[in-house]
Amino acid sequence: MTSKTQFTLVGIKINSIQEYIFQSNLLKENIGASHITNEILFGKVLKNSLIEIIGEEALAWDNWKVNFDEMQIYNDQCFCEIIEIGGGGALLLLKEFETVEKFIKKFSLEILLRFPGLKTSFSYVRNFDQLQFKNQKKQLFKQLESLNKSGHLNTIPIKLGIMQNCEISQFSAEVEWSKNPNTKSKKISRYSLEKINYASKSLDSYKKLINDDRFILSSEIENLGQNTESGYIAIVHIDGNGIGKKVAAIESIADLRVFSTNRVNITNKALQQLIKNDVLGKITDDNTGDYSFAGIKLKRNDEGKTILPILPLLHGGDDVTFICEGRLGIYLAESFLNYFTSDSNVFESACAGVAIVKTKFPFYKAYTLAEELCAEAKVKSRETNSSYLSYFYSASTFSGTLGQIRQRTHTTVNGKNLYNGPYLVSINDSLTNLKAGIRHFKNCNGLNISKNKVMKLREILNEGNSNTDFFIKDLLEQGFSLPLKQTKVWTESNESSTPFFDQIELMDFYPKELL
Repeated sequence: MTSKTQFTLVGIKINSIQEYIFQSNLLKENIGASHITNEILFGKVLKNSLIEIIGEEALAWDNWKVNFDEMQIYNDQCFCEIIEIGGGGALLLLKEFETVEKFIKKFSLEILLRFPGLKTSFSYVRNFDQLQFKNQKKQLFKQLESLNKSGHLNTIPIKLGIMQNCEISQFSAEVEWSKNPNTKSKKISRYSLEKINYASKSLDSYKKLINDDRFILSSEIENLGQNTESGYIAIVHIDGNGIGKKVAAIESIADLRVFSTNRVNITNKALQQLIKNDVLGKITDDNTGDYSFAGIKLKRNDEGKTILPILPLLHGGDDVTFICEGRLGIYLAESFLNYFTSDSNVFESACAGVAIVKTKFPFYKAYTLAEELCAEAKVKSRETNSSYLSYFYSASTFSGTLGQIRQRTHTTVNGKNLYNGPYLVSINDSLTNLKAGIRHFKNCNGLNISKNKVMKLREILNEGNSNTDFFIKDLLEQGFSLPLKQTKVWTESNESSTPFFDQIELMDFYPKELL
C-alpha cells in the first residue's frame, strides 16, 4: 500500500494592510495600493512564484474539489493546492517541506522588489491532517497573529541623506512622474509609483459594475460632486461582525471554501446593488446634458463622461471602504449595510463608521477616524448582535483618539452627552428616528421658526444647562414642535443625552431628496 504523502499547511497574511493602502494623501496611490493587495499580490505574483518553484503542471490553481480520501493518488499529479484567497491573505497546501522554504523565499523577494512597504507574515503547520483541519487552522492563525504583533523589519530601501524627498511618500525620490501629460514631471519614490501605476487598472475593474458608458469613476478626490473650495467628503468603513469566530469554527476545507466564496460574492453583490440602486438609480438628467444626484450637480471628465459621486477603495472580504461626496456618506453607508447583511449565513450583522471631513483633510487621518468610528459601533453591536452606524463630522483638523475628541466636542460642561449614536440600522430604529429629526429641522420654515433659531438651539444644547429648557419653552410657545412629538430635550439616565444635536448637525449632510 502506498504511504500517504504529507502536506504542509501554509498561511500568508498582509500586515497593516490599511496602512499600506491609505497612508498616502494622493487618492490615486490609495486606489492602486488597494488593487495590488486585492488582485495582484495573490493573483499573478503568488501564482508565478509557485510556478517557478514547483512548475505549472504541479499547481492546482483552480481545482477546489480535491478528494482528500484519495490524497496519495492526487499527490502524484499536484504539489500545491490553493485552499483560500481573500481578506488580505491566502491559505494553501504544499507537498514536500523543502518546497515551503523555497516558496516563502521566492514570494518574499518578489514582494520586496515590486512592492516596497508591503509587510507580510508567513506561517506553516507540518503533517496536515484533514480531520484536524480546524485545530491546525487555529494554530496557524495564532502564529500569524503573533508574528503581526512582534513587529517587522523595514521593507523600504533606506533613504540616503543626499537623496531628494518624494513629495507623496517622503521616501527617496528615484523616478520621474507626471500627474497628467500637461503638467511638469517631478521625482517620486518607486514605492509610490508602483501604486499609482495600478490605479487605472483598479478603476477599469469597476466598469462592469457601472455598466453604463455615460458614467465613470474618478481617481481625483475633488471630482465627487462637492464644492472644490468648501466641500466635504465622507470616508465610509464597514466591517462584518463575528466573521473571525465563524471562520474559526469551520471544520473542513470544503466548508471554508464555500464560506469564503459566499463572503466574496455577497460583498461584490452588495457593492453592485449600491451602485445600481442607490447611485445610478438616483441620478437625474437636468435636461441640459448635465446630471444631478439628490440636488448635487455631478462633474464631468475631459471626455465628457459624468463622474459618479462614489469611489470604492477596498472590498476584498468582510472589510469594505469607499469614499463619496460628504452629504451622501450616511445614506450610502446605511444602504450598503442592508445589502451586506441580506444573507445572515455569512454577515448576520455589520457596522459602519462614517467620517465626514473637508476635501483637503489628511486622507490617512480621516480613514483612521472612520475605522475608529466603526469600532465604536461594534462595541454597541455586541449588546444585541445588530448592525450599527457611527459618524463624526469635522470642519477642521483635530488630534487625539475618538474618545478624546468626543469628550471635547460632544460632552457638555456638566457631563451630558451631545452624541446620540451609535445608531441601530433596522426597521423603526434609532437611525430612522435620526433621519426623521433631520427632516423635521430641515423643514424649519414650515414650522414657524427660522434656521438661525434652529442653529441657536444647537449652540444652547452645547451648554447643557437650564437655558436649554427656557429656550425650548419659548420655541414651543411660538408654535414650534420637537421631532417625533418629543417633549424632553435630555434623556433621563445616568448618562443624559439628547437626540437633537446630531439631527441639527446633519441638516446640511443629508439631502432632503433622500430622507
